[in-house]
Amino acid sequence: MATFIGVWKGKSVDEVHAWYSRLADLSAKNKKAAKIPNPLSPKFLHYYLSAPKKELNFSPPQHLKDSKYTKAALAEHRKIYLSQSQLKDKTKGLSPRISEEGSNGLTQSKTYEMSVHKLKEIPVQQFLSAREMMLILAGGDVPDDLYERIEKNMTPGDADLFTSLRSFQVESKVKVLVKPLGESKYEIKFTEFLAHVWDTYDFDIAKRLKLPNPDYNNQFQVKDPIALTSQMVMTYHVNLKELVKAGKAKPFKVKSDTWIVSDPSITKEATLTYP
Repeated sequence: MATFIGVWKGKSVDEVHAWYSRLADLSAKNKKAAKIPNPLSPKFLHYYLSAPKKELNFSPPQHLKDSKYTKAALAEHRKIYLSQSQLKDKTKGLSPRISEEGSNGLTQSKTYEMSVHKLKEIPVQQFLSAREMMLILAGGDVPDDLYERIEKNMTPGDADLFTSLRSFQVESKVKVLVKPLGESKYEIKFTEFLAHVWDTYDFDIAKRLKLPNPDYNNQFQVKDPIALTSQMVMTYHVNLKELVKAGKAKPFKVKSDTWIVSDPSITKEATLTYP
């Protein structure tokens, strides 16, 4: 028999499952989600609650492609391709490929194909004081009003990404035309720059988060609302483990379709000096 904690104590698996389903519906209706087409958070939570047997592929919404977090990841990819990155993976860029052409370097134009993937996290630190961060690093919980801080301070699109992907892999694939200019200089043109993201959707059972209560004032008109008079309730992710054990939910892999990167700050031409 499943054992739930918090306001779900004593509730059945079906009752808790139904509450989380209503939470997904509520997240699609909130003021921020209403400002963006195709929010991911309700989609992913509903899919998780269907106990899926396969990966979820989705069309990347504009707020994912335009997010400052996605663009920052792709800007770092650009540096890697141009051998300008301060990271340890400089070997993935153009310089080592040009060096493989021989002692004279590249003597005629050539197209190279490369790919990179890096984990990108939407940091929670930006909403925390130094003291709160220290407590969390020591094993403490996030502040009770963290969700409200996110809703207040993030754009609608980034708030949706925080509650759906949070940390995710950004992968890009490029075709780069390299033209020798003489004197160890090369003109670089990105003739193709593609990207997609992927992740595993799951919950850390050690965490908790205070969230809006879909049963507040019984807005979904259910027979037995949970915590009827509470606008916010503390959710415990360990309860989701019980749903998984009961076969009512399941973690899954999620992957976006590929899109063409068109931001000129990422795809613009460059000049590379090597060696």
